[in-house]
Amino acid sequence: MKDSTTFDQDYLEHRLNAAFSVHEAGDFRQAELLYRELIDHYPGIWQLYFNCGLLLFELGRLEEALECNLSGLAINPASDDLLYNSAICQKELGNYHSAIESYLKALDINPDDIDSLYNLAGCFRLIDDGQRAEEIYRDVIKLAPEHLPSLNNLAYLTHKRGEIESARQLYEKILEIDPDHES
Repeated sequence: MKDSTTFDQDYLEHRLNAAFSVHEAGDFRQAELLYRELIDHYPGIWQLYFNCGLLLFELGRLEEALECNLSGLAINPASDDLLYNSAICQKELGNYHSAIESYLKALDINPDDIDSLYNLAGCFRLIDDGQRAEEIYRDVIKLAPEHLPSLNNLAYLTHKRGEIESARQLYEKILEIDPDHES
């Protein structure tokens, strides 16, 4: 007879697949119950907190999603995915400085992550640090020259600062990539 605390890979995979299935099917209540059951049974597996955090974020339960991500980070502080998801929650909750901190930690692990860089720049915009936001949007564009959201935000910030010719060039580049773009 197995000890109930013994790690049972088959049980974990079976229950996790069930959680994924009901989550994907839109039965969020059942998916949450399954994720939480798994976390209770296997509290040392950071991926369970990650998945539960995703679900809670989808449901708009941002504080709980953040709590799940932070619990996962306590187990695996080197997860850029958990750091990124924590930052998104923090940003949505209006905790911009905490979000910046989380994005910077994620970027220490994965320095060329476009999504982290782009969202980090957005946080700097939200705290009225346009200069830092511009620098990061330029970093994104170096990595992904056709990243429209970064080009658009950089054009806006450049225009706002009164650099009309630079803004015009950025808007022209946007239109080259997407002729129907609103900007």
